[in-house]
Amino acid sequence: MIKEKTNNKISKEKGEYKRDSMKQKVSNNTSNKEKDKNKIKENGKINVKEVQNKLDEDVVIMSCNSSNNLNLPIIDLKFSDSCFAALLDTGANVSLIQPSALEKIKEQNKVTFVSRSVRIHTLNNNTLPYHSAVNIKFRIGNKWFSNLFFVTQTNWSSKYSIILGYDFIQKICIVLDIPNQKILIEKQSFGFYEDTPRNSSPSLSADTESSQVRLVNNVTILPNSSRILKLKISDSFTNEKNVVYIPSCNADISINESIHNVDNSGNIITIVENNTSNKITLRKNSKLGKVHSTTDFIFRNSNDFDEEPNKILQVNTLTADEITTLRREELNADDFNLEHLNETEKNEILKLLMQNFKVFSKSYQTLGCTDAITPEFKLLHNFPIQTKPYPIPKIAHDFAKQEIQKLLEAGIIEPSTSNYSFPIIFVKKKSD
Repeated sequence: MIKEKTNNKISKEKGEYKRDSMKQKVSNNTSNKEKDKNKIKENGKINVKEVQNKLDEDVVIMSCNSSNNLNLPIIDLKFSDSCFAALLDTGANVSLIQPSALEKIKEQNKVTFVSRSVRIHTLNNNTLPYHSAVNIKFRIGNKWFSNLFFVTQTNWSSKYSIILGYDFIQKICIVLDIPNQKILIEKQSFGFYEDTPRNSSPSLSADTESSQVRLVNNVTILPNSSRILKLKISDSFTNEKNVVYIPSCNADISINESIHNVDNSGNIITIVENNTSNKITLRKNSKLGKVHSTTDFIFRNSNDFDEEPNKILQVNTLTADEITTLRREELNADDFNLEHLNETEKNEILKLLMQNFKVFSKSYQTLGCTDAITPEFKLLHNFPIQTKPYPIPKIAHDFAKQEIQKLLEAGIIEPSTSNYSFPIIFVKKKSD
């Protein structure tokens, strides 16, 4: 009993000691904060130097928003003669590539498009739309690698065009040595960037502040819909007849880079799309990008482009007259089932049908096309619907190959890697 009481007393005393030390620590912290406040504000005035010192103390060492490239694990990826900056992102499950980088890589390298049906989410749980998936070979130093990349619909950064995700880091067993600014691959080290990435956007004549574009009024965008925006440019661009608008990167909204006419009020008009399933409100005077003079860019004259031949009313290089002739030769009286009519009615209907042979086609070759009507596809949003692909039964493989080849030869369909492509569905006709 005495031992227990003694222990209880000791533990109680220790508890009191701990509480007293905590009180002392809190009081010390409070006094330190008061000292900082007194340093920052002296004689009723703010000491700018002390504020800057305080901010410097609170700087986060590893920040993706930092302008210092050495804080980011960015490395060189080499594709034949071209070189692109890539961010090693352990928080990304997949690897991404900007569409502008892919176009340059395709000029010199073989790119294999791969069928993938995945849904990519950002940190705020928004869906990231992508065009397609590609398999590309590249070099890090003198080592060759191959990886799957998802091609995003827009460019996200001028500092790096590629994100190497955890899929690549885990597959190659990459070791990140952040303090020494290098990575280790099979005991071989490769350094991070020490200069500005060579594929970054060129410097433009307009300075940062004067080129800012601001929203004229508040705009609310419904989920998966679009709105027209009126943007105000600075006075330094009001004398420009045309300007190039480059929007800010934002995963929630999509605004395309474009050339705009400047109205008398110094405004330009553009369209914004809401990529999320939530309502978004853009506030008045929000900065939504920059404008630049057209003299900062080189535009190709329309004469520089090869004019594509007009293929209207032509399929498989057949002219409209040739298609008409083939339709006349293909059509027979036996092609029509008129057994339900009497002889007089049958002859009259058959005569009418044969006179209008131009409207009947019996093969893909004579199917033809027309520009009389332009089809319009109204979509709720610009995200393709992801569906599970089902394999074609073996019994239908040969038939599918034959039909696809006929459609390709006739020019009715063409190979596509778009996310909007859909598998062919065969519907078997009932036999009479």
